Amino acid sequence: MFVKIGIIILNWNGWNDTLNCIASLDSVDYPKNQISIYIVDNGSTDESVNHLRQLPGITLLELPSNIGFAAGVNFGIDHALCNGCEYVLLLNNDTIVFPDFLRQLLQIFETSATAGLVSPKIHYQDRPDRLFFAGGKFRKPRIIGELIGMGEIDEGQYDQARVVDFAVGTCLLLSRTAIEQIGYLDKRFFAYYEDIDYSIRATQAGFSVWYQPASVILHRVSHSTEGNPQFRIFLEAQSRILFFSKYIRGFNLLSVIILEMAHFVRVLLRAVLKGNIELAWGYTKGVLAGLRPLRQEQPIPR
Repeated sequence: MFVKIGIIILNWNGWNDTLNCIASLDSVDYPKNQISIYIVDNGSTDESVNHLRQLPGITLLELPSNIGFAAGVNFGIDHALCNGCEYVLLLNNDTIVFPDFLRQLLQIFETSATAGLVSPKIHYQDRPDRLFFAGGKFRKPRIIGELIGMGEIDEGQYDQARVVDFAVGTCLLLSRTAIEQIGYLDKRFFAYYEDIDYSIRATQAGFSVWYQPASVILHRVSHSTEGNPQFRIFLEAQSRILFFSKYIRGFNLLSVIILEMAHFVRVLLRAVLKGNIELAWGYTKGVLAGLRPLRQEQPIPR
């Protein structure tokens, strides 16, 4: 029996990547009448909307401004659930998928009663023999997310489906049951760490997080922010501090503060030694922005 699946693709000034992603989805070996594609345009200022409006068979959801990855994705998830989708797939617009990737992801839910979310094996698009993601694990005490296999040549060393610490929002299949119990993504994460946060919340709610190597996709890494490294490092620093403030408590707090101060100094020194003062300033502003929730706590969106 085929279940209805909603595919959420977030677009921000990247219509060409989005068109290529949609073209690859056309080859997916799953009944087309059971797939609903929702493109959320996150306030693009280029010609994205004009191009995306011409796509047949998709639902284009237009936002007036860029509200961030998590909030934009939530907008799409809400539409998918309201339209009866039993599973929701979050898919970056700078990805290319293979015909069987969706069926292989769904197979995890058929074999694991506790599965809540699952990500595939991900290769670099410009280096398809090398891995970008083969599962996620935490480095403690800071709970820093480490992408297993990143940069390695894929020789089958990570070809075992398994439960992992976290999945990635690059390509993430969630069950309706999990979303209804866990809630939506935390919209305070404008970009980065929202998938790690969601994986932790899933585990805390009793769901398992999976890596499925039988499903493979290609990814153009960080393509949406590659032209603005200062903005990217700002977002990374902001979400990093917000993530730590949300999860680090008790005895680990002092050691994490010390480690983060050392990390902060290293980032600034590297930027200054390279003569990139703007990058150093971007990271500093990101840290300060991330500290704001410590002074004014906000509820986690449900």
